[in-house]
Amino acid sequence: MRAATRPRWHGPSAPGIRGLRIATLVATVLGAVATLAVIPTLPETIPTHFGVTGEADAFGPRWTLAPLAGAWLALQLLVAWLSTRPEWAQVPGPIADDRVDAVHREVERMLVLLGAAVAVALGGIVLAILVPGGIAVAAIGLAGVVLVTALGLQRVLAAA
Repeated sequence: MRAATRPRWHGPSAPGIRGLRIATLVATVLGAVATLAVIPTLPETIPTHFGVTGEADAFGPRWTLAPLAGAWLALQLLVAWLSTRPEWAQVPGPIADDRVDAVHREVERMLVLLGAAVAVALGGIVLAILVPGGIAVAAIGLAGVVLVTALGLQRVLAAA
């Protein structure tokens, strides 16, 4: 069934999912605002890239944090908004009418959890620029992105 012909999902969010969506957005806004607030206090040159060992290997002007904060916020808003429209997901193969709500619920869950993992990853990138050891937070977030994507896709396909 094509996405355009699938019925709109009106089901309630799974327990905790709506709250996690809101918490992720609040944390992202706070993180982006805090990032913008500290820019004037930073040295003129800051790390802009980290190698596999976690050591800074490229540097740039401090203002480069502003577009990063903006991209972080924009990405989170997009993922949060898409998670409220799970019927737009393209699932391979037909979905039985009695399975549509289950598929939509899994798509919503996957997108909200993916948004949370992306928030941790991008927050970790900002932390890595500001404090030593922040790169570990980014690594945890990136691992979360991979794990949520793999398990989420498996759950969506199983629900179909």
